[in-house]
Amino acid sequence: MRTVVLGCVITLMGPVLRGQDPAEIQAMLPEVVQCRADWERGDTTWLEVTRTKLTYNAEKLTSKAEYAMQLKIIVDDSTEAGYRLKWQRFAELPEVEATELPAEYRDAYDKIKALDIHLLTDTNGTLLEILDREAVIDRWIELMRSFLPMYIVQLEEAERARFQAMEANIWQFRELLSKEMLEEIQLYFSPYGLYLNTQRPYTTDIKIPNVITSGEFPAKGTYAIAIDNEYSYRINVDVVVDSVAFRKEIIKAIRSIGKKVEGSEKTRKRDIPWMNMSTSMYFILDTDRSWVQEMRYGCVVQSDGARIDQSIYITSAVTANEPNTIMKWDAIIDAAPNDPAGYVERAKLLAGNGDHRA
Repeated sequence: MRTVVLGCVITLMGPVLRGQDPAEIQAMLPEVVQCRADWERGDTTWLEVTRTKLTYNAEKLTSKAEYAMQLKIIVDDSTEAGYRLKWQRFAELPEVEATELPAEYRDAYDKIKALDIHLLTDTNGTLLEILDREAVIDRWIELMRSFLPMYIVQLEEAERARFQAMEANIWQFRELLSKEMLEEIQLYFSPYGLYLNTQRPYTTDIKIPNVITSGEFPAKGTYAIAIDNEYSYRINVDVVVDSVAFRKEIIKAIRSIGKKVEGSEKTRKRDIPWMNMSTSMYFILDTDRSWVQEMRYGCVVQSDGARIDQSIYITSAVTANEPNTIMKWDAIIDAAPNDPAGYVERAKLLAGNGDHRA
């Protein structure tokens, strides 16, 4: 049985596949393919992450929390051993003109705006190591703690109250930030290295992010691949969480909270209500480089009439600061397929005029 790299085979067959029905394209593929990165040093992609949490009681929405942030991934190095990447997560801070800040704080503000984490992957793009997450977050928190009092003074009243609350709970914020970054990184890189059957779904053991505390849950994942067109493909993942492991994590989390509350009694297992968790994921990747163009992770926790829906949605986002690359113009063309400008600029790059890889 022959295994091939999925993005490469679709790209090579592009002239033949153009205009074909997606089902016909999929039927022409080898039975087993691999999701594998084809990045080069200097490649850059911008992403937007939207995190949403909905709480229901008896099917009535009781609370909604949603916020978005920008991510930037840069390929610092590409070798025979794999890739070294810079993962930048931009803080949700109102823009402040540099001239409005005292000179000694201007450099600090630039450093606070983005967290720079370095990652190592193998040649497939499979995540191997997060090099400096905790140290970088600690430095960022210390910088934020010293910077916030002066920064808050510059804000309007509504914004000031929000950031004063952040200042008062800076260490709890640090735990949340570390947990969220780990979730986003683990999710983004989870498709890379996967072997996929183009003819039928298959089920295997996987680990998914623990959205309750941190770490991961053991689960069963059923993978299915679908070809959207000659430019992108989709990986759908239906997940069944290990119910025993899930309950253990719930008990651990509740007892951990109880220890922090003075005078609270030890939580007994029989006092903890029944809970169920279901999750699903999908990823859309381009066939040129196998960058994630769009992905969504959804998690639903239910218990005695109550329900919490949490989701992490990541999509490619083009910004004015993005380098002039094929990926940039592919994203622009996807967003505005009837605008000829994107096609013209992409053609110039393919001809070798201005592409940073040329």
